[in-house]
This record gives sequence, structure tokens and C-alpha cells, in this order.
Amino acid sequence: TNMWLNPNITYRKVNVGKEIWLLSEEAVEKMKHCGTEVEVVGKMKGEELIGGCCVDPVNGREIPILSADFVDPEYATGVVMSVPAHAPYDYMALKDLGSDIKPIVIIESEGTEGIPAENIIKDMRIKNQRDKKLEKATEILYRAEHSKGYMKKEIKEYGGMSVAEARDKLTSYLIDCGKGDIFHEFSESPVVCRCGARCVIKILKDQWFLSYDKKQWKEKVHRCLDGMEIIPDELRQNFSYVIDWLNEWACTRRVGLGTKLPWDKNWIIEPLSDSTIYMSYYTISGYLKEIKPEKLGDEFFNYVFLGEGNTESVAEKAGISGKKLDEIRQEFSYWYPLDWRLSAKDLVGNHLTFHLFHHTAIFPEDKWPKGIVVFGMGLLEGQKMSSSKGNIILLEEAIEKYGSDAVRLFLMSNAEPWQDFDWRENQVKNTLRKLKQFYDQVNYAITPGDAIPVRDIDRWLMCRFNMAVLDTREAMDGFQTRKALQHAFYGVLNDFTWYFRRCKPNAEVLRKVAGRWVKLMSPFTPFICEELGDSLGEKDFVSLSAYPDAQEEDIDEEVIQKEELIKTLMDDIQNIREATKVKPEKIYLYIAPQWKRKLLKAISKGEGKADIMGDPEFRKHGGEVIKIIQNTRRDEVPGIICDMDEESRTIGDARDFLEKEFNAEISVQTEPSYDPKGKAKYALPMKPGIYIEGL
Repeated sequence: TNMWLNPNITYRKVNVGKEIWLLSEEAVEKMKHCGTEVEVVGKMKGEELIGGCCVDPVNGREIPILSADFVDPEYATGVVMSVPAHAPYDYMALKDLGSDIKPIVIIESEGTEGIPAENIIKDMRIKNQRDKKLEKATEILYRAEHSKGYMKKEIKEYGGMSVAEARDKLTSYLIDCGKGDIFHEFSESPVVCRCGARCVIKILKDQWFLSYDKKQWKEKVHRCLDGMEIIPDELRQNFSYVIDWLNEWACTRRVGLGTKLPWDKNWIIEPLSDSTIYMSYYTISGYLKEIKPEKLGDEFFNYVFLGEGNTESVAEKAGISGKKLDEIRQEFSYWYPLDWRLSAKDLVGNHLTFHLFHHTAIFPEDKWPKGIVVFGMGLLEGQKMSSSKGNIILLEEAIEKYGSDAVRLFLMSNAEPWQDFDWRENQVKNTLRKLKQFYDQVNYAITPGDAIPVRDIDRWLMCRFNMAVLDTREAMDGFQTRKALQHAFYGVLNDFTWYFRRCKPNAEVLRKVAGRWVKLMSPFTPFICEELGDSLGEKDFVSLSAYPDAQEEDIDEEVIQKEELIKTLMDDIQNIREATKVKPEKIYLYIAPQWKRKLLKAISKGEGKADIMGDPEFRKHGGEVIKIIQNTRRDEVPGIICDMDEESRTIGDARDFLEKEFNAEISVQTEPSYDPKGKAKYALPMKPGIYIEGL
């Protein structure tokens, strides 16, 4: 409908071939890097052209040139065509100008009516062309129309085509008839070098390419992918898409670090292409120090990696014994095929897929990779972290400020490896506080204390720790570091805190559990664990000791259930206290009778109302039994139901603790001798009835 220029830009009039082009100053420099010969022949302020007209190159229509502040001189040519029906920025700019130009809908999508850009602007309540939500609206609309949109049927030559197909056809038409040219630009900008300079695209002549388009090669890679484990598995389809999509890849460059291209020393192999099988090098790197580099020819690597060639002949050329050569070959064979390759998700579209292509091209099938774990990206205070955009926190700075262990602990507990982590300063500080708490609790456990007979609460701590060990190992087997740390660190930390609050610690039990805890945390926070291990009297490095293990039989469910009884009882008392606003002086706890225990066990077995009421003992309690059946789901019944005496003893053992917590006298009654409000009838197994007397 119109052309946009930024009135505040001084454009350059540039001689390109036999034409004069109008470009931003930044665009002129980019074109030079792309190999186009350009000659600046004049300047012109954008405002000088506002209100004039230009010609649509496809249909010859005259269209107006209008003013728009959103036109960025650093993106593409600095001149923007306007399609207000499908571009939210364009629609909003016309609206801000008060223009009477009518948007022209050229793309149709199933289930949509009206003007797409107008619809999304209304939905997102965008106010003007400076609204930050415009960027998101543009992304949503472009993605939807590109994947599902079709050109309107009445459009000559393009009607009914998908957006992608029409775009390619129109591009070819404009270039073939001399009305258009290719301008190379980053899909996201700005892109900033680590040195701080803005990056531009440079087109190189006589470039070398890897031809990933070979059908038979792609088939092998697909077969390799089918036999692999991908974590997370939903990225498998991304790999499959990239395998099909990859065509030719420029695999060399002129500057930087890297290996010289063997047949053309003027070029360096670019890193993404050169680093795809270096894990095979890792397997033998220690041996290569013993061999002169000039003796490491193709025969050596073909023998070691592929098992090809004569042992004595290859060994002689390498200047080593046949025994040593076979030892190197065996070392490689021990480690290959590699079980896992771990890298970031932005490399699925190149490096990680190259990794599959190159392994299938070079190695026999029994040496193909077995698995890939794909990491998420980094965010900084909610924004995408990118070295190219300067939005980063350097590892060295983070370690200097918080220490290696705190940085490791935060990164591994903030998100699973395949999820994006978000570096937030306040959360990192909290992680550091938690790490200090871990350090203090273990050091407290080292302090000598009185010998105490092992109690239920001590058994609870040992059981809970064994549960944490089992859960941690299971999570780590699935590369779930965040889940592992919820058990190994935060869960155990909470259990220790409860244990210290709950009782006078048993020094022997505490020291034993603390020693295993340090070993459990060693892979996550190695430095602090080595220091604590030394304090615990470990004779060797903690990292070299066996990782904690546990078995199901190490966990006593009854002990766990009894402590849950105390925790639930505390919550119930607190809730009653808050609801009644009573300051407790005496708290009466009523233990449920034996028939209720029998009833809950029947419910847990799935017995129906008719079967239950067939028991004379239950019929005796009639309506009360029916009410419990109606209000109790099978999955709500405690896994362990103690008898009356055991439940009473468990609460009695915790009496001192409960009286201290609530600053009130505790009375436990199996037969209600004092129940002025009739609370005993509400008692259930493992959930006593409660009556509070006080002010």
C-alpha cells in the first residue's frame, strides 16, 4: 500500500551498475562486504521524500512514501515496504498517521476473518507503534501465516499458493527480471562480537562446502537417529527435520583458529564442521604425546578408528611397537561408540546434526553415537543471554563473586539441563545462603555429642536420607540434575532442619548421615565437600569414594508414617488455633478407637459399603460408619495404620516437643475422660481428634 522511510535518516544515493539506489549508510557498508560494487554519489534526508510516490515493481502502481519512526537504518536497506493487513507495525503506523489508506488482505488462513494485523492488535491491546508488544504480535502473525497461510485465490499467478511457495516464486521473478537483488542480513539483530563491535555478513569467493544433500547419506543418518536416545525426546523431530533440510554447508573460513584445509592451505576448517568427531580423539589423546606429529598419517588413524591396515606396517610408520598400536586401538574401542554427546539446543540445527552425519560417513555402524542430551539456553534476569548481544555474565565474574560451588549448585538446581536457566542475582544469593546452611549443619554433626539410644526420630532421619539417595540416583540416571538436587540437597536440608527442631540430635546417627550426605553432594558441590570430607576424617578425596547407595529394605515405611502423624497433628493444631484465635493452655488429643482402624483398612482394600455393613461390629456404629465411608477416598487412607497403643506411644514420645512448640500442656487420651465439646468422635486413625482450652 505504501513505502516507509525514516524522516530522521540521511540516506545515501548509491550507484550500483546502471542504477541509482537509495540506502541507509549502514546498508552501503554491508553491501560492500557482500561483494557488490557500490559508489556513493549523493545524500538525501528521508524527510525530503516523505509525501512523494514510488512505483510498485510488480504491478506498476504508484504508491505513497510515508514517514515511520520504526524504520531502523541498521536493518537491511533502511527502506521498508508496507503491508498493513499482515504487518502489525505497518498497520499501527498508518493508524498513528491517521492515514485513509485501506489495508489489502492477500493471505488467508483457516478460521480467520477480517484484517489479520488489525485483529491481533486489538487482541493484544496495542496502543501505538512504540508499544513493545508489537514485536511479539509480529512474531506470532508471521509464524502463523507462514505455516498455515495461503495466497488469496483471486491473486494472479500466485492465488492458492502457500506463503512459503509464493515468497520463493516472487523472489525468483524479481531477481530474474532485474527488479530485485539479494540482501544478506541476520535474522536477529544486533549481532555483537565479543570485542564489542557490530557484526556484518561477508560473502566469500571460492568457498568450500560439505554436501549434506546426498540421499544415501541422509538415509544412514536417519537410521542412526532411530537407534539413538535423545533427551528430551521431543527434540527427536527437530533432528529429523534438520537432517532432511540440510543441503550445502560452507565449511571453511579465512581467519581465526582452526585446522588448515589439507588441499587448500588458504582456508581454515570452520569449528562447527571440524569439531564433530573430536570425542574420538579424546579416547587416545594421552597416547599421542608419545608419537611425533609428522608420523600421524592417515594409515595410523584408519587403523585405530577403523581397524584397517597391517599392524606391523602401521606401527613402523608411526615409530611405535605393534603392541602399543594395538593398545591404542583397544583404548578407542573401549570408549566407542560414545554413549552421550551433551551440547546446547541452538546447535541442533548444525553442529549436533553434523555430529551424526560425520560419524555415519566415517565410522562403521557399531561405532555410531548412542545418545544426545540437549541443553537449554541461558537467560539473564529473564532476558535471553547472548554473547553476540553483550547480554551475558562471565563465568569468571560469577565464580569470583559467589564461588564455584554456589554457581554450580544454582545452575544445576535452577532448571533441568534441557530447559533454559535464568540467572537471577537474588536467587543466586539465596543459593549461597543455602550452601552455607549445608556447611554449618555438617560441621555441627562433626561436633562430639552425647551417646543416645537410637529413637524413632533417628530412624526417621536415616530412612529419609536413604529415600533421598534412591531418588537422587534415579534422577541422575535420567540427567535430571534439578530433580536430583531437590532430593539430594533441598530435601535433606529440610529433613536436617526438622530433625534439629524436633529433638536433641543423636551425635552418632547425625555424623553417619552427614558423612553420606557430603558424598551424595560431591558431584554438585565438589570443593566444599572435599573440605567437609577432610573435617569428617576422610583419608582420601571424597570424589574418589563410592557414591552412596541404598536399597528399598533400608526404608521403614512405618517410621516415616509415624513422623508424618506428628507433622500433620502440628498443622491441625495450628489451623484450629488460628481459626479460633485461642491461646492454648491445654491441648487434648483423642486417639481413634480400634474399630475405625479396622474400617479404614477395609476401605483401603476396596471393600464396598454392603460388604462393610455386613460386619456386626460396623453395624453397631451405623451412621458413623456410613459417614466415614462417604467422606474417605481409598487413596486418602494412610499407607500404615498403627494400632491405638502404638499411635498413643508415638504422640507420647513427641509430647515434650509438642508442648514446647505450642507452649501448652498436652493430654493424650485413648478413652475420652474429658471431652466437653465432643471432639473425640472426629478422631480417625493417624489423625487424632483435638480440643484446645485456653484464653
